[in-house]
Order: sequence, then structure tokens, then C-alpha cells
Amino acid sequence: METELGLTAQKYSKKGLLVPDELLENLVERELTIHLKSQGIILDGYPRTIQQAKTLEFLCKKHGIQIQKVVLLNVEKNELIQRGIERGKTSDREDDKNPEVIKKRIEVYNEETKPVAEFYSLRTILAEVNGEGSMNEITERILKSV
Repeated sequence: METELGLTAQKYSKKGLLVPDELLENLVERELTIHLKSQGIILDGYPRTIQQAKTLEFLCKKHGIQIQKVVLLNVEKNELIQRGIERGKTSDREDDKNPEVIKKRIEVYNEETKPVAEFYSLRTILAEVNGEGSMNEITERILKSV
């Protein structure tokens, strides 16, 4: 389902940039409240900044949710670029086909998202997992870490 928020967010991601926090906060809170009675929820790609991590902590506290584990997949830069190019061959996203956009994503990650790992490490809920190998191998490592 394409929403106005989703379309706006897509404009940023196509350039390899992070979606601004104010666009994400309402969406994340809505998803958290939808799944309050679930056995759990997995947020993929969020939070990506320290401010987003603080916002997520606030929202979880507000709704009585405890963050049990944050999984960080470690993948070498060349592997990330190759995966992006491969995804570009099967997706309709032009940004996935452009190695320069993929490299920009990696730069943004190193500047803005990597510090989030330290944020959660200090809270002793970070699990670092080798993100290279087959999907089954990576899944097995993730399941063992949580």
C-alpha cells in the first residue's frame, strides 16, 4: 500500500539518504501499537540514528514494551555493494542499480547509524552477528544470538 508518508520516504532512500526522523516517528508508533498483543516485533532498518533510538525507547516505554535484543549484522563493504547491485537486477528500484547510491548509503551508515550500535551496547542488548554467508546460515546465527 503506497501512502503519502511512504512515497515521501522513498524519495530520500532513492538518493541513499536517511528518512528524516519526523517522517518515521508516527509510522513507528502506529506499528508498535498495532502489534501490542503480538509475541514480538522485528524492526528492520530502524532505528538508524541516536535520536531515533531515543525516540524508540520513549515510545516503547509509553506503550509498555521492552526492547529485548538489537541485532547488528556485520557485512564487509564490498559485499554490501555487490548485494545492492544484485538486488538492483531483480528490483524495480533504480537506486539499487547505482553503485554510487549504494556507496552513499554506506557512508551515511558509518556516520549516522554505526553509533546506534554503541548506544545499544551500553544497554547490554546488542548482539553482533556475522551477516555474510547463505540466508540459512545468517538466520541460524541471528536465532542463536537472541
